[in-house]
Amino acid sequence: LETTTGGYRNGRGLWRSDTVPVTVDALVYYPGGQLGLGFVSDRFYVAEKLTLISTWDGDELALMRLIWELRCARSVAVAQRATEFRKALQPFGEVTGEGLYLGLEHALAETIARRLLERQIKVGLTDDKALRFCPALNLTEAEIQRIVTVLREVAS
Repeated sequence: LETTTGGYRNGRGLWRSDTVPVTVDALVYYPGGQLGLGFVSDRFYVAEKLTLISTWDGDELALMRLIWELRCARSVAVAQRATEFRKALQPFGEVTGEGLYLGLEHALAETIARRLLERQIKVGLTDDKALRFCPALNLTEAEIQRIVTVLREVAS
């Protein structure tokens, strides 16, 4: 399931599953709107027409948006920014995740998330109360600096 690692977010390519040392039998990706993508290996391919039909009503807008986003994402230095962002977060606690989908473990994660939101920086919380960062693929150095500066203020 490539919800957090698909669409170049992993920093290694379009699909994270393309870089793992096993054969992936199925890939499911939801890019938004009424568009869901599913790819299967020959092992799970169903040849009978309309067997896996969906209720998709032809949301061309969602498909065109995905095509545009993927074209743009190919030109963004996701891996470089992800490395810079990870390094910038490390002084605040253990950083988990990959690419531009990172977790930051911190004892005050809930308080920090609330304080960040007050300063217009939205983060998520994992089930084990770590901060979840999922910035735009075109994250800039200035945005990383702003996040770090605000983290310093709110984490103390």
